[in-house]
Amino acid sequence: LILISDSFLRSPNCMYEVTELVKDEDYKERILPIIFDDARIYKSHEYLEYITYWEERYKELNTRIRKLDAKNIGSLSMELKRIDYICQAIGEFIEVINNMLTVKLEDLKKSNYKIILETVGFEDEELILELLEILEFDNQEEKELRIDEFLHLHKGFSLSYYARSEIEFERKNYKLALK
Repeated sequence: LILISDSFLRSPNCMYEVTELVKDEDYKERILPIIFDDARIYKSHEYLEYITYWEERYKELNTRIRKLDAKNIGSLSMELKRIDYICQAIGEFIEVINNMLTVKLEDLKKSNYKIILETVGFEDEELILELLEILEFDNQEEKELRIDEFLHLHKGFSLSYYARSEIEFERKNYKLALK
């Protein structure tokens, strides 16, 4: 899963990881991009903003480095090289993402994350979907009753214990949440 947001596309660390990812020829088959609403990548004039952003970062850092004495550059040259790799990779990466099956975050929530479960081939998909529905309840008492009932019916299902600890965590019962 790759969660793609505006912040992701502007983060040097995230984008460096993208440059490493795209070195693998079959990376397209191994990812499911989830697109946040603030990631403007679907039209060329929108994603040009990200290409321009990285080119400007490169130019700015390069200009500042050139003003320094060579002995004071240190790891800045490595950072410049990383930004250069990002500049080279970001346009193609966004085009690849645009041509893939992508999921908008809102659609993912509406489907109760079913798309992820199907993609990873999770066997107990129905149980997870039921558990996710319970966790979405606004009424805390109803949520707790449903989780307890779920735990009773599906004793061996480990994620139900996670859901129970989530409830305890929300109630600030940290010791019970860790059990």
